[in-house]
Amino acid sequence: MHLVGCGRFWLWAIAGALVTFSFVAAASIGLLILPFAALATVFVARWTRDRAEPLGSLVGGASICFLIAWLQRAPGGFDSRPWFGAGIFLAAAGIAGYALLTRRLAPPA
Repeated sequence: MHLVGCGRFWLWAIAGALVTFSFVAAASIGLLILPFAALATVFVARWTRDRAEPLGSLVGGASICFLIAWLQRAPGGFDSRPWFGAGIFLAAAGIAGYALLTRRLAPPA
């Protein structure tokens, strides 16, 4: 059962990454990605069985923040530290929240 929940968590991460990318890149390609992000979110939401699984969307958002931080790392580019900090915060919140909620929602052994 745990592997299925983790799989749904990572599906939420993919949907969260698509939604985050569509908003961050709204001025360029993001509006073209938005319908796919909406479809992915609806698809994953229909398969969600646990309240903790949607926290994977925070990890997906973190992945986009890490990608932007990595792209901005070149000398003379924008400061990548705010994106890196946001990525760490989102990833920690998503993973810790998932761990706490699955432990709290698990039936007693």
